[in-house]
Amino acid sequence: MNFFLVALINFFLTYFIVQTNEKKVLFIVHTETINGKGVVELYKKMKEKNAKVTVAFVPLLSGNEILYDLDVNFSKKFQIEDCIFPCGKTPPYKIVDKIKENFDYIFVQNPYNSFKGTILESTFSLENLKKKTNKLAYIVYGPHLFHQTTCNDMQLKEKIDIVFVDSVSTKKVFVEQMRFKDINVVVSGYQSYKNVRDKMNKRQKKRETILWMPRWTLHFNNRHQHESGSTFLSYYLFFINYAKENKHINFIIRPHVLLFKNAINQKFLKKEEVEYIILSFKKLNNVRFSEHINSPLEEDIIESDIVIADGTSALAEAVVAKKPIIYLSNGINKEFESNDLGIEFKNYIYFAHHPVEIIQCIENIRKNSYSPFVISHNSYNFVKKFKFLINYERFRKRLDPVENPAEFIADYVIKGN
Repeated sequence: MNFFLVALINFFLTYFIVQTNEKKVLFIVHTETINGKGVVELYKKMKEKNAKVTVAFVPLLSGNEILYDLDVNFSKKFQIEDCIFPCGKTPPYKIVDKIKENFDYIFVQNPYNSFKGTILESTFSLENLKKKTNKLAYIVYGPHLFHQTTCNDMQLKEKIDIVFVDSVSTKKVFVEQMRFKDINVVVSGYQSYKNVRDKMNKRQKKRETILWMPRWTLHFNNRHQHESGSTFLSYYLFFINYAKENKHINFIIRPHVLLFKNAINQKFLKKEEVEYIILSFKKLNNVRFSEHINSPLEEDIIESDIVIADGTSALAEAVVAKKPIIYLSNGINKEFESNDLGIEFKNYIYFAHHPVEIIQCIENIRKNSYSPFVISHNSYNFVKKFKFLINYERFRKRLDPVENPAEFIADYVIKGN
């Protein structure tokens, strides 16, 4: 009898302690690929550890313009009772409910007051969110291989309480350049990298596939301060023609989610011209036009044999997946000079400045059996090649140092650091 009494007491004590220490967490997302990367995995890990997790779904707005509706289908990956829709589920999104609860942690996927000037500002500005939590957290979007000092927000340390970064290199940027306290920058890894690792061995080999990822910003004002702008206008005709001439190759064209809106707004292209370009790609049977809203980045990278891009943090996923990379340089030759990982990254990629060099790089990659790093200039014998391979693997480990980022962050939150 005493045994059952002790067991019953222990049960109630355990239940009471769990309930008392239950962490309340809020995530704010748009879609799975826009400010929603890794949230599903984090949500599951935190729920496993008895956290009370709420996911707020809001549209992506710019002033009165709706850039992207919130993703109702994405919300189906969470338990319905944990989802809230402060603006409703469909346009015109005229009313925004207040966040009534307080939370131990609120995760903002974009900490730069991107809600400013929209109806979301009254609820989701950093100032208002700070009233609802003592821990306003930011999971830094990918690595800072292309970090630009012109983007440094010296006030960010006053707005955000804690940032979770992918690597020591990125932490160094936040501590040394943006003046965060060391204790407020946590190296947690990046969930997207784990997703790539988990899928790497599941790809079924098909015919050669080339992935092109043009960046979003098209202007070149003060470009000596920037690490590349989008090369889309320079190369889209080349890729259309190259795909036509090489029907035995599959192509994936994955423009940045903001590329075409930016091109139209800044008057580089008219809406009709953008529609014509997109249609030109989609008409080709060997081209898949990939859009963020319905195609995860990791899957496009895993499917490819060669990745071609300009300045984008998405190249980190390509490194994790061991894909050879052709970088379309802007010719300023200041790419990757802003941080430790970026400086080393230059050693492992092909640089191209015009179409002829792109074709030459593709041919070299084929000759080298799709090696994920340049070996023609660095490996004249087996010993050098082996040493270079070791350095490359060490680089990948520094880029992707945490086995399970979602588990790491969930543990950090639950333990109340």
